[in-house]
Amino acid sequence: MATKTKKVSITAMDKAISENIARVTTIEWCGLEIEVTRMIPFNEAVVLIENAAAACFANEDSSYMPYVLWPALRAGIIEAYTNITMPSNPEKIYAFAYADGLYDKILANVNGAQIDDIISATIEMVKAAVDSKTSAISKEMSDIHSYLENLDSGLSDVLSGVGSDDLKKLISAVNNGALDEDKVVKAYLDTYKE
Repeated sequence: MATKTKKVSITAMDKAISENIARVTTIEWCGLEIEVTRMIPFNEAVVLIENAAAACFANEDSSYMPYVLWPALRAGIIEAYTNITMPSNPEKIYAFAYADGLYDKILANVNGAQIDDIISATIEMVKAAVDSKTSAISKEMSDIHSYLENLDSGLSDVLSGVGSDDLKKLISAVNNGALDEDKVVKAYLDTYKE
């Protein structure tokens, strides 16, 4: 006769997980007592990932700044897992992120699987954003290329019966201001009405 496996209840799991998330260790670093949370809740992990990924793109033009990824990740991990208040100044954030031994002491006291997943998800999010921007640029370049090909074809049709002397006269007239723009537009519109 098969033995029946005793199932662990959802309530028991919730309690155990809550105790694990709430577990805080105090570490000493450079004479400071720093509280380190073993595991952060999902919503805080998502915010950390999104903020670190977003930091890799300049606000002005969304250009990719790969050199920001690791300082942003380290600073985000320090802020999310400890009671350290991060500064807003980028130079100070960088100094906090690379303070000698601090990050390593924090990592030694947190859930390694969660940190690995946060780092992987951030890298994947950045790669997806870069790929998306690359695709958008590629499409824009393709559109520009098509436009220029159409322009070239259209200009070839328009200028097919015009000789080089006529073009020189036209360019000279445009440069000298002797060309009446209203007449040119009217002639152009008359041509396309026919």
